[in-house]
Amino acid sequence: MNHMHAWKPSIFVMLVLSSPEEPCVDLSYLAALPPINSPTLWDCCMHQITVASTRCLIAEVLEHLGRWRAAIEWARADLEDVHNRNTTAMTRTGRLLARCHAAVGEHSLSVAALDSALAAAKAGRLLLSEALSVRAMALVSIGRAAGSGGDEGPREREEDSPHWSEQVGRERLLEVMGRMVREGSGHELLEKLLLHGL
Repeated sequence: MNHMHAWKPSIFVMLVLSSPEEPCVDLSYLAALPPINSPTLWDCCMHQITVASTRCLIAEVLEHLGRWRAAIEWARADLEDVHNRNTTAMTRTGRLLARCHAAVGEHSLSVAALDSALAAAKAGRLLLSEALSVRAMALVSIGRAAGSGGDEGPREREEDSPHWSEQVGRERLLEVMGRMVREGSGHELLEKLLLHGL
């Protein structure tokens, strides 16, 4: 139930992603991971209450390292896992998948992943996940998502991009923010968080 493959990568991810520039840990650990579909990567107790599964965390490290194709594989495996019923975690993985598809120029797949994440967040009434999904769509729409501009894979022409316009992204985000806050209660902080980079 609580296998080391489910929790040890979490510690690894924290060390890699908290490093200001170069990771402070040996990245060869990635090669020592069990197969991507291993059941030991799933902890049926821990993963029902967390906001990211082990596979999603590994995919985030791969995204951070610019290894978008590998990150896509790990994210897809996470979303396809029959035991993954955590909507918050699935919306996070969907946003990650969308950023990676955008980074390699697969904009149609990026939009599809974000649409799915957004639909799951709305169905689960997860307003923060919805706002983060709208923010992700707005960021990839203007090419400022983490890792955009990668050199892996074929590129779609910008005029053929199915992403929102910058204006539409900003409007959608403001609409979600309006539902998140009542007058004056933390509106400034929320606005700085969600509109950062737009």
